[in-house]
Amino acid sequence: MADPGKVEALLAVALPGEHASVDPYYPTDGSSGGIDYSANNQPIHEVFSSLRLALRRNIVIAPDVEGKYTGDLYGVDPEEAIDLICKSMGLVAKDKGTYISIEIAKMETQSFMVRHIPADDLARIIHKERGGRASHCRLD
Repeated sequence: MADPGKVEALLAVALPGEHASVDPYYPTDGSSGGIDYSANNQPIHEVFSSLRLALRRNIVIAPDVEGKYTGDLYGVDPEEAIDLICKSMGLVAKDKGTYISIEIAKMETQSFMVRHIPADDLARIIHKERGGRASHCRLD
């Protein structure tokens, strides 16, 4: 749920660059709203700088994070915008308490000891829990 104070504070600050914009979104159906974010070939560091202002939280970007973002997001919370942008750019946002860390997503290996479940059922569960991202699943 977007905090109207955060949205108003964001509107009062000039955004970096000339190809990105953040606007408040106030739906007429009584829901909480969010922000509209639009960027056209915007450097990723500037994208997160804009969203940092909306969140009023520190965002630390790893030195190896590079790229430009183009996209439109409508009626999302700033946290959700960060997550969606990260996913589209192969990045991951980690909440570290006092700040959010933005890093390049790395392949993870997870091992589980499971007994008494058919392998096909387990593979479906793993695939579903990983959001369809489990590219390699080895069952022994």
